[in-house]
Amino acid sequence: MIKKPINLVFTAILVITMLAGCVTDEFVIELPEQNQTYLDEVPSTLRISYVNSAPNVVMLNGVDITENFQDDSGYFVAQGSDVDGLLNQGSNVLSVEPGKFGPKHTFFMDTEGPKISISEVEINGMTTIQGQLSDPSGVAEISINGVIVSIDDNDGFAGEVVTSDMYHLVAFDSDGRQSETFYSDRNSIVEDAIKVRVDETAIHDMLPIAQAAIADMDIDSLLQQSGNSTLFSEQVGIYLPKVVLVPKICTPKICTFGICTPQICTPEVSAGPVNIKLLGLEASLVDVDVEEVNINKLDIEAGNHWAFGDWEGVSFDGEIIDAHLGIKIESYVLGLTDIASSILNILGLSSLLDPMDGNFTVYTDVSRLRAAADVAISATDGAVDATIVSINAIGLGDLDSDFSIDITLPGVFNIFGLGLAQTMVDTITGGIEGAKNLIFDLIFGQLLPPLADVIVDSIVNEIRVNVAVGITNGAQLSTLFEVSDIDVTNDANSLVLYLNGRVGAEEADVSPGDVETGTDFGSPDVIWVSDHFMPDQIEIPENLGPAPEVAPTALGFRFTPGLIREVSNGDTEIALVAATNYINQGMLALYESGISIVKLPLIIGNNSIILASEGAATHRVVNYPSSPFELAFRGSVNKVPYLIINNFHIVTQEKTASGEWDQVKDAVFSAEIPISIDIEEGHLKLAFLTPTLSFEASNANNLLVQYILSTIVIEQINLGIAQIPLPLMTDVTYGGETLVIDPQGIDVSDSSGIGVTANTH
Repeated sequence: MIKKPINLVFTAILVITMLAGCVTDEFVIELPEQNQTYLDEVPSTLRISYVNSAPNVVMLNGVDITENFQDDSGYFVAQGSDVDGLLNQGSNVLSVEPGKFGPKHTFFMDTEGPKISISEVEINGMTTIQGQLSDPSGVAEISINGVIVSIDDNDGFAGEVVTSDMYHLVAFDSDGRQSETFYSDRNSIVEDAIKVRVDETAIHDMLPIAQAAIADMDIDSLLQQSGNSTLFSEQVGIYLPKVVLVPKICTPKICTFGICTPQICTPEVSAGPVNIKLLGLEASLVDVDVEEVNINKLDIEAGNHWAFGDWEGVSFDGEIIDAHLGIKIESYVLGLTDIASSILNILGLSSLLDPMDGNFTVYTDVSRLRAAADVAISATDGAVDATIVSINAIGLGDLDSDFSIDITLPGVFNIFGLGLAQTMVDTITGGIEGAKNLIFDLIFGQLLPPLADVIVDSIVNEIRVNVAVGITNGAQLSTLFEVSDIDVTNDANSLVLYLNGRVGAEEADVSPGDVETGTDFGSPDVIWVSDHFMPDQIEIPENLGPAPEVAPTALGFRFTPGLIREVSNGDTEIALVAATNYINQGMLALYESGISIVKLPLIIGNNSIILASEGAATHRVVNYPSSPFELAFRGSVNKVPYLIINNFHIVTQEKTASGEWDQVKDAVFSAEIPISIDIEEGHLKLAFLTPTLSFEASNANNLLVQYILSTIVIEQINLGIAQIPLPLMTDVTYGGETLVIDPQGIDVSDSSGIGVTANTH
């Protein structure tokens, strides 16, 4: 059954070869010249001469590069630096009008050091690394973290080094050209994993969602987490009358024979009248129950304050409707003088002092609290902090209509008598009334930090959503972010957020087939797949859990040193950059989770192949990578992203009579696939271009396999991926409010990260 397609393929190749002999001299490829030796630098110019008109199609290694050419009076010319991202180390093919059997040239290049690929890693105290080097002119040396390791006759290498958080591999070819690759430990937190710019207009679009989220917030629990907030501290006392402790006593006057003895009196001993400061009162805001929050304005602002200095954040104008406030009153007996203690003892009141040490709650209702304030926003330890810089307006109405106070004193104060209870009520009422502005400050001081957190989460809801997902094999994939910095730019019209991130795969107690998800939108109440997972992810935990033992050990993720590119400052409302390091860490996590491992049970017989259950199958094909996929970039002017696949195994197994699986063949597939990425009408247009392939297998026609992989398979992948909408184009719904994020463009011009722009409505 397979002979006929093979014959057709080779017949087609023969026909193409015959037709190629009929090519005219309409086009001539002049530069680069066809050569048999390696060029040691990128060609400066690609030049094609023509007779009548410039060619419609020019391709380099199967990729259309016509748009890079300019017509120059009989010549079609392109700069080599514009297309160097598509050049291979080794053989390159430049073709003109391939559909019309135009001319083509093959030229060879070696401008870089050896390609380094990792095939096996073992960590047992020390780290043992095995891999392969490849270079057109031959390899000479490789070191890992400064340690020279051995190279065998097939350019394979193996070496043992001290386990580290970062591995630096440096290789040299026979002509002294150097290449280097970095790998970072799976546990690393990627700095500036995501950068996001959000314009003020986008924030306005997000206000309804932020407001809906605020309505569901437990402000009371947030207050309790932050501690009590003191409103006022006063002292109250009582008036004590004069109390005669020892009365005045006089000896009687006695006269004898006209001679009188003087009268002698002892002085009276008394205390009072006196005002005694008997109790101290401290009032703290401990309970806030809000019926409704309306945000009228939220603008990006920056300024300078005499106390805070330079600040960046937002200008807020809103109102709280029907706020029910609990104010804890703590009373404590002051240190009394001896006289005061004596008087209280004589009056029999000292026994009532101890019950006065304690606390009770009074309640205040505010029907409408309107406020306008400047709020400084910053990031600390992964959390967004909001601080009131200045209060620009406050509206409480009058005390009778908008501000009511309900005070119920414990009975001990009434029993004490002597006006103490009324003094307490007057002091508490006056203190709360005098602290109205402070109450506002405290309410909004507690409300604004979570408000800022909600706004941040709304802005980056498709990015800063901490997610844990269970995989069917029992692994758990987690994506975590923390806000590392916040900036105000563009004349206070844009907010820029810097997010550190880590994505990783961990062992998890998830039953096969039981796939669940848990998300964290900034609330402490987060439900994850399993309880051992971190419940509140404002800050990324220091350590990642152990990797599931479903894939071979990896060295880490491919790491690109240097600063991450800045976000686009164009005319869209939202722009973000996803760091290449973070994308590669994600590929490592997918690899460790075992998602790429596919087992295909088959029944093979009678010239047919049938999908079957594991029990009924006679054969099985197991596909798995032995190292993570990687994203890399090539090119100096026009960067081209590449998907690098190293050592992808296609294993054929046969079931024995005892039901065991025996390996029949292990084919190893590697590729460097250039990727074309674009956005059209909100959809991601992604295409794998013609790859550089290597395929190692016994009893296989490698040429035919490479032909099939590079044409039929890649075309099918392109067709399928073209139908996938970009995840960022999502209707975000919360509390009945909807926000649409509409992608506008994608930018791969910088190897440090991929940029995306979007608008909101």
